[in-house]
Formats: sequence, structure tokens, C-alpha cells
Amino acid sequence: MIDISHYQEQVADWAAVKRAGIVAVVHKATEGGDWTDENYKRRKHEIKEAGLLWGAYHFAGKSADGTLQAQHFLDFAKPEDNDLIAFDCERYGVFKQMEEFCLEIHRQLNRWPVIYGRHRLRLVMKGNGSSPVTKGEAI
Repeated sequence: MIDISHYQEQVADWAAVKRAGIVAVVHKATEGGDWTDENYKRRKHEIKEAGLLWGAYHFAGKSADGTLQAQHFLDFAKPEDNDLIAFDCERYGVFKQMEEFCLEIHRQLNRWPVIYGRHRLRLVMKGNGSSPVTKGEAI
């Protein structure tokens, strides 16, 4: 799987990506409470047409609450049943924001998003092991 956004303009031949052994693409859809990736919708169509699996991620914003960010993501990304959904807290995000985002996604779609974020994620998760989000529990 590869993770891309508007920064990777040079990728254009998705069939070649598939031939190289990549099976899925997760693309940045939204950030914060109002930003959208202008390449997302076009690439979603192109990538699925090439036979690759599709995923969308939301990049945590600095200030908007997690529920608002989840709604913004869902309104723009319009994830389908087989699409991977992810919350990226690489740079920003606090636990409450991540938890609100994940709970709202679960409430609306009845599934949990993937959470990723390198060192930032470890900081966000520390001491929050009792949340249904960190346990992946049904609520």
C-alpha cells in the first residue's frame, strides 16, 4: 500500500503501480475542518479503474473538534463499503479529537477507522487505554 496526497503529482500510471506489486492506495482526502485535496476525487476513479484497492485518510487539524472533522471527511470523501478509512495524527491532534473522530465514523458507518501517526500517535495514546477507540470495542 502507498500513501499519497496532492504532493505526489508525478504519479500518473496507476496500472504501472499495480504491476510493480502495489495492491492499494490510501489518499489524503481532508485536513482539519475545512481543507480538501483537489486530486482526491479524480484519483479515486483512476485508481479504482486500475484495479487497486482504495482508501482515504483524514489529516488531523490543529483546532477543529473530532466530530466536526469526521463529518467534513465523510461529506467530502464519501467512502464506499470496501474503502479503507484512516485518521492521521502525524503532526496535530490530541486524544479527545481522535476519539471523537473515530466514534463519529463508527456511529455513521458501523466500522472503525485505522489510526496512524508515528511518534505523535504514541504521545496521543499514552494513558488512554480505557477508551473504546483504543480497544476497538463495539459500542
